[in-house]
Amino acid sequence: MDIQHVCDYIITRMEGAGKTLSVLTLQRLLYFAQGWHLAFYGGPFFEGRFQAWAQGPINREIYDRFASRPLDSQVSAADVSKGFDVTSLSQEKSNHIRSVLEAYATCENSSLNKIINEDAPWLEGGRADPSAAPPA
Repeated sequence: MDIQHVCDYIITRMEGAGKTLSVLTLQRLLYFAQGWHLAFYGGPFFEGRFQAWAQGPINREIYDRFASRPLDSQVSAADVSKGFDVTSLSQEKSNHIRSVLEAYATCENSSLNKIINEDAPWLEGGRADPSAAPPA
């Protein structure tokens, strides 16, 4: 699974539900989607890894996609990749993402941050190295 497709799917679903979504919240939802899949199915949901940044887990590929703006900026349907079709995801994959969104999409960023900071993989990986922060 391509992380860009998961990103586009999340943006589309959130927009369709009338919910705002920041770049940072998107990163966190991707982290949860990957973590849930690793926990429940024993393997990754998509290609790509997360780095421990001061802001929390950040996937560099998605960071680079939105690098022209701050992490707290909003994303919308205008940010979905051209040609992306929400029906291109299998029912199993879309159900997985919907389950993650049902659990976390209504949470504030501070709540998501608290959940991540109490998450065993995050704790075992250590706190973020300040030198890994995004470029200014």
